[in-house]
Amino acid sequence: MEQEILVPKEIEIEQAIRISKILCQAPEERLPLILSTLRQAGIVISGMEELEEWKALKDQAYLIDVAEFVASIIKDFGETDGDAVVPAKTFSNYCKERNLKPILVKGILARHGYLTPTIIEAKKTEYTKTIWNEGANARYVVIHKEPRRG
Repeated sequence: MEQEILVPKEIEIEQAIRISKILCQAPEERLPLILSTLRQAGIVISGMEELEEWKALKDQAYLIDVAEFVASIIKDFGETDGDAVVPAKTFSNYCKERNLKPILVKGILARHGYLTPTIIEAKKTEYTKTIWNEGANARYVVIHKEPRRG
């Protein structure tokens, strides 16, 4: 079976506007079908990965009660000076046990002020901190007991 090779097409501005209108008016559940059809026609829409990530983040936000999640972290891991300091791998496992994606949970916690992210090179957001512990550096997720702004 031969594999079809898609060559991205240059489209005119009018076509781009029509495609944009279709995407804006389509229900979310139909977007994969529309994008698949466009891809088969050789039209590649860049930025869709960000849209999928945003959608996943939005969906994930409704799956957890943020204050309840933070309270359970504090209860299970304790606190030091108002923060729960959880090893990054342990935090990931904690989220996965609850069928949550760790990176999305960290993003939600950051948006609500329970986690202070670090911006690296104005492009990448880092949600863990390196902390010296027992003679070695290790990565930790530091979750604030109370939300912080600014």
